Order: sequence, then structure tokens, then C-alpha cells
Amino acid sequence: MELLEKMGEGTYGSVWKGTYDGDPVAVKIVNKNTAWSDEIDKNEALKRIMNEVDILKRMKSPYIIQYIESVDKGDSLWIVMELADVGSAMDVMERCGIEFSERTICALISSVLLGLDYL
Repeated sequence: MELLEKMGEGTYGSVWKGTYDGDPVAVKIVNKNTAWSDEIDKNEALKRIMNEVDILKRMKSPYIIQYIESVDKGDSLWIVMELADVGSAMDVMERCGIEFSERTICALISSVLLGLDYL
């Protein structure tokens, strides 16, 4: 596994674009030492993270980002997932200098609804 570039930062850690077995992936890196706050303790934070991993493992739908594997790196947990790096619908429109047709918008909304229905 190789990390290529940082894509963002979140509550529990950072998300990186990388490769896994030659395929592009997203890698969520959770720092186990800083994954808690004043509201929850370290054990509760780690329990929540592992619960997220367990849920991700069960998701098998073309409308949901696919979990690949988790790697324990000592002080951090690397969660490897399918890469979806095109951005939001707005990002695509701005990058391409277009507006989506009604038909395309319907297809996007349909995909979102199918994902929500699966959940």
C-alpha cells in the first residue's frame, strides 16, 4: 500500500488517495491516540471506530463506497476503501463547465436513493 496525496481531514483523522495492489484507493488514517474528545473517552472512541469498520465490511452495493480492508499500524488504523475522487456533482459541473441535464440529475438522484434504500 502506498499513500499518494492527502485528500482531507476529518474528526478521527485524515483521508489519503493511495494505491493498494496497484489499484487506486482511499485510505482513512485514524490516529488511535487522538481519536477521542472531552465528550467520549479513548475506549469509547475506538469502539465507535471498530463499529464503523464492522458496518463497512457488510456493505455490498454498487451505490455504497466499498470497504477493502483495515490495517492496524500500531498508533493508527488504516481503513482502505474504494476511491471515489470525482468530487461532488457541483465539482464536476464546475470542472467541466457544464450544467447537468434533467435526465442526468434524475440519474444522480436515483443512484442516491438506491444507496439510501440499501442502507
